[in-house]
Amino acid sequence: MNKEDVKDAAKNFKSKIVVKGKTVIDHKLRIRLNIGCNAYVILDYFKTLRKLDYLEIEKATGFPPEAVDKLIESLYNQQLLTYNKTRTSLKASSKFYNQDLIQRQFNDFWNLKLISKKQKTSAWPDTMERARKAFREAVELEGFDYIMERRNLYIRYLELPELEYRNIMSAARFLSTAYKEYNSNFESFLPQETPAAKPITKKMLDQEYE
Repeated sequence: MNKEDVKDAAKNFKSKIVVKGKTVIDHKLRIRLNIGCNAYVILDYFKTLRKLDYLEIEKATGFPPEAVDKLIESLYNQQLLTYNKTRTSLKASSKFYNQDLIQRQFNDFWNLKLISKKQKTSAWPDTMERARKAFREAVELEGFDYIMERRNLYIRYLELPELEYRNIMSAARFLSTAYKEYNSNFESFLPQETPAAKPITKKMLDQEYE
């Protein structure tokens, strides 16, 4: 629905449009993107390709058409939003998705609840902001899956009860691409897993008594 239709609809019903949308704002991501809360809401709305329907946007966000136009142009100028030649279809740009992805990956790295009972502060004795920068550089160099694999080995190493001394590092030190502590030989401290015994089959017994 275009802007004039939205205005006419409001006049006909003589009431404000009911807003039903909800947006969870990741303020750390928003600050890195250097945008305000209203711009983040619009960017989140266009996470997937959508038609420019002012009525639907107002129902979802509460922003009137004039405000939507200003936010769209601002985000477009910052290369965070793309649209077709007629500006009828819009979508958040890869610049936003890349920032969003690295944030989610860092949250997975920092959160140890799924693999450990240790408190985060005892495993990562530093701040998230300091670690996040090192994480980005390490992932760009080594890949996310490899960094997560090395993190899991490091946490297993920290949890060994028989070790009198443990090399507890900050996350920034662990992730540093200069020191590459993530490549430390944590495996040498871990108990070796013995391969499971192969089940005895009838063919094996027959061969033994031939």
